[in-house]
Amino acid sequence: MPEPAVDVRDLSVAYRKRTAVEAVSFTIEPGRTLGLAGESGSGKSSVARAIMRVVDPSGGSVRIGGQEVTRLKGTGLRRFRQHMQMVFQDPYDSLNPRLTVGENVAEALVAAGVPRPDHTIRVRELFGRVGLPAAFTGRYPHQLSGGQRQRVSIARALAVGPQVLVCDEAVSALDVSVRAQILNLLKDLQEADGLAYLFISHDMSTLRFMADDIAIMQGGRIVETGPSAAVFANPSHEYTRSLIAAVPEPGSGRRQRRDRTA
Repeated sequence: MPEPAVDVRDLSVAYRKRTAVEAVSFTIEPGRTLGLAGESGSGKSSVARAIMRVVDPSGGSVRIGGQEVTRLKGTGLRRFRQHMQMVFQDPYDSLNPRLTVGENVAEALVAAGVPRPDHTIRVRELFGRVGLPAAFTGRYPHQLSGGQRQRVSIARALAVGPQVLVCDEAVSALDVSVRAQILNLLKDLQEADGLAYLFISHDMSTLRFMADDIAIMQGGRIVETGPSAAVFANPSHEYTRSLIAAVPEPGSGRRQRRDRTA
């Protein structure tokens, strides 16, 4: 059997006054997406920060491509982060506003060890992969739309050749039409590169579209997990049922408006 891209066992995260994550376990195979769902404060983002080693876990094991990462420090930790990158909710906050968007992506190429003479060509290639014109490399973040900035963030994440992308509410700040474009882009990149995604969202309709498997978090624990189709068709936990019930049915709002004016 191939090694999972991500293998998390009994992960716990504790802050000064509270335990944010307790004994969370999951795996993600190459080329698959695990959707991590739950309301605000359920522990989703703490899981992401822990497996990225932005915060240190208080317990458990995190293996990325077979490598235990919870004990990495210094050079080993920096090398690990080339294999696992993060796409954040607000692309404007994650880009340096003093640099052009091309320079933002080139910074990642430096970390990947790409020779500087190759940066211009490589940045243009990455922009092409995410659907941005090469001419945009000279623009600054404030000159782009939210969807364009998120494409730049994805290009920067791809620059180091990762095996895993962690998407933390990566489309929640975007308009609905732009959101669909970014989700389709992520699916295309996954198919091309065999990437594994940890896709964190409070929006169950987004996860229905994106995720192969679903894990539901409540109060720092995973309360239900399984293949996406099975979880949506037959949720076993009451909290999962409430999250799915909150997803509006297509056209339901229009029918309600007609009823009120009848």
